[in-house]
Amino acid sequence: MSHHHRSPRNNKHSHRGHASKSSSSSKSSGNLPCRFLFTVTEVGYAANAVPCYDTLNNQLPPQNYQEFGQRIPGKVFRYNNGDISVAAGFAVSPGRPYYNSEDETSCRPSTIGYYTDRMLNDDGQVVRLTERTWLPLQSYSTATMYNCGPFAPCLFKPGDASDQGDPLARDYVFRMVHFTNEGGISRISTNGSIRKVAGNNPTWVGSLVPENYNDKRTGQTSTGLGGEFCLLIALMALTQDRGRCDRAFTEARWDRNRWTGRRNPTGCREPCLCSTSN
Repeated sequence: MSHHHRSPRNNKHSHRGHASKSSSSSKSSGNLPCRFLFTVTEVGYAANAVPCYDTLNNQLPPQNYQEFGQRIPGKVFRYNNGDISVAAGFAVSPGRPYYNSEDETSCRPSTIGYYTDRMLNDDGQVVRLTERTWLPLQSYSTATMYNCGPFAPCLFKPGDASDQGDPLARDYVFRMVHFTNEGGISRISTNGSIRKVAGNNPTWVGSLVPENYNDKRTGQTSTGLGGEFCLLIALMALTQDRGRCDRAFTEARWDRNRWTGRRNPTGCREPCLCSTSN
């Protein structure tokens, strides 16, 4: 998955799709407790975007950053060893603008930070500023994810696909979500090579990932889902309706490292794009 922005005027969500972007700043290392911030940004199609479909009529993500439109801001959340809460005092704020053919108003990439009127000078002393200043946190990772619907695989690419200035997104193409499985644990990864989850009929298949990821030929029992947080957060966000991705995190659907949510029946019928940075 993120939010911020000034929405470009006259940019509306297309009837068929929307996007979400999440950002997070990591606070963990090694065996230390895991703490980080994240946010989900939904991004719609530009008004002049031309829908693209595969041979089975599944809608595909926009082909370039110019086809992305309005962003819908989300809250900044704190992950603390399995507990999810709103991160008070933090926001998603100004970043590099990206070009939009309908309106060149700046749309903000998902950078988490906070506003302050005090800073440390070169001598380590606290000084008061004449105006509030935005201080961004260091971003850990970013990925853009697109849900092609209930029957097709999810697609993703590293970076923010809607940001003209993101070299990571510019240099990669969308690819299907893959796993690196260990025993009964499915680990979603940007470098994965396995197209089926570990174990038969995990409870989260059909909710977080489409049914076609299920491996019905194995007799192994699924023991969990892990992997890269930016991709996991994106999958959770995309279970919700357009404009309501935050519900995946505000209503205890993800709690104590357990996913108990379900895919919204109306949400799964429409393609969604999710860009996340943790």
